[in-house]
Amino acid sequence: MLKSARFLSRSMLNNLGILFLFEGACAAGVLALKDSDNIFGTYLGACTMMILIIVMVMGANWTQSLVQVGLAMSGTRRGMWGAIQLNLLAVTAGGVALQAVVDRVITAHGTRFAMNLPAAGFTLPLLVALILLVGNLGA
Repeated sequence: MLKSARFLSRSMLNNLGILFLFEGACAAGVLALKDSDNIFGTYLGACTMMILIIVMVMGANWTQSLVQVGLAMSGTRRGMWGAIQLNLLAVTAGGVALQAVVDRVITAHGTRFAMNLPAAGFTLPLLVALILLVGNLGA
């Protein structure tokens, strides 16, 4: 299972890296322009939705193409299922960390976005549950 998890983590790290870079560029744009009424603020406010969409696409990618490759390379179905669940937990941790950073940028700037689900307080368990649910729905 650990070999399968390491195999799947390559695509997970690539996709999370793209998401972190994209949201980082949006946060830098909002902070540089000191205004959230622009394209950077729109995408920064939709960070929660971007995380959920990327996680769903990752889950679909794992089960549609990478599972067959992993099984062809002597992996087992049980090992691949466990690897997908381990990678979903890692993606959830990364998504919650990204959302927490975006929340700090947003609160430092003084704006609140309607599409944002904060990674603090009573919405943190909801965010974790949504990421895990969407990831499993994609898978």
